[in-house]
Amino acid sequence: MDSDDYAFPTRMEEQLGVLLGGHLDMVGSQVAEFVTAPDEPIAESSLPCDSKDIEAYSKKRNPFRHPTMVFRKSRVLQAGNYSGEYLYFEDWDLFNRMLADGCRARNINEPLVAMRVSPDFYARRGGPKHLPHIWRFKTALESYEANRGRRADRVEPVRQRGFDIKQAAMELCDFYSSHGSVPSQTATDNRTRGLA
Repeated sequence: MDSDDYAFPTRMEEQLGVLLGGHLDMVGSQVAEFVTAPDEPIAESSLPCDSKDIEAYSKKRNPFRHPTMVFRKSRVLQAGNYSGEYLYFEDWDLFNRMLADGCRARNINEPLVAMRVSPDFYARRGGPKHLPHIWRFKTALESYEANRGRRADRVEPVRQRGFDIKQAAMELCDFYSSHGSVPSQTATDNRTRGLA
């Protein structure tokens, strides 16, 4: 969490109860977004909650909001810990490796964290500087899917296809849009379009 984010008073009790009681490896929650005060939200996330939906969603978008996450350290280390290999995607990379390694996950379907957002919140998370990183991470997503269920030490990289610039641009645009980082849109437009 950032210093200007807010954890609701029951957050840890609820998340640890679900983590331990459900024999899970990682638990997140929905997030409320606010500009001035946590009790005046302007938006709320709508992330998948059960394991099956989380796994399906993880193929296209991050199924967790990082500030909400609690997880077992042993499973994070088993999956290879955080990596700097995918700039801007470190948390999504870790979570997908954990899922591919068989971690059991859930999101609590209520906001337990409120995140402060500014008018440029979404614009700062997109733009041309992100495109090469998005392309690299998209390739990693294909690798996670090909290796889902294998032990972390037996994961094999996906073989690179020939590079077709037109196809790459189309795939990047699709991925960019589904990731929710369309730079020409305001935060309000993103929420209206279902991207935030």
